[in-house]
Amino acid sequence: MLFLIACGALFAGVSAQIDLRPYNLSAAIMFVNNDLNNDGFLTAHEFDQVFVVYDFNDDKIIERHEYVCYITRANPLMGHLAQALYDEYDNNNDHKLEVADYDAFYKKMDEDGDNIVTDLEFVRYWEALFLKTEAYSLKGQSHATHTDKYCLNHGHAHG
Repeated sequence: MLFLIACGALFAGVSAQIDLRPYNLSAAIMFVNNDLNNDGFLTAHEFDQVFVVYDFNDDKIIERHEYVCYITRANPLMGHLAQALYDEYDNNNDHKLEVADYDAFYKKMDEDGDNIVTDLEFVRYWEALFLKTEAYSLKGQSHATHTDKYCLNHGHAHG
């Protein structure tokens, strides 16, 4: 997600790991970056706008490589974490992300089922997800960088 890039760059430093701790702060930053109209709520429409950003070729399907290229462009060491998050989004495990996957993910964050994700719901969900994926973020993995033709061809070169 867009916000993950900012968090990764903010907390990574020079080490070979990504540390998004404290998770509640990273999640709060992510929420603010995705609350497009700054009303304190994240709607399904706002969340779906993130999908559009990752879909480089505008085919309504986000392939794993599209997602990883986007996430790792700010910090190539986020490769493992990007892979783990892709799997979290892939609700039906068909190895492609479509709007239905994003909608299902949104519903997971919506604790009370009112079709609106509050900042508290968002932060709680992402704190748990960061904890679940902590092993991936703390060990880091470099993703192919400037010579990755797919990323370069889609205007998402690293660096």
